[in-house]
Amino acid sequence: MISPLEFITVAEKTGLIVPIGEWVVAKVCEYLREWQQLAYLREIGCSLGQGYLVSEPLSFKDASDRARQGQAEGKAQ
Repeated sequence: MISPLEFITVAEKTGLIVPIGEWVVAKVCEYLREWQQLAYLREIGCSLGQGYLVSEPLSFKDASDRARQGQAEGKAQ
């Protein structure tokens, strides 16, 4: 098992931290949509690291729009 500190360090050094963050945001949006349809939950909070926000300012709406777009592209392939 790898510690979060070790994982994050490797992800940052390899340049994968932003793609991983984008994947996480997409998954959060996907689960939120499912949970809303099942009436489990109406809203959710999400923390984004400063590096993620500095690399490209992104609102949660922008992130969810990107997640939906990515899911639609994935289904079309």
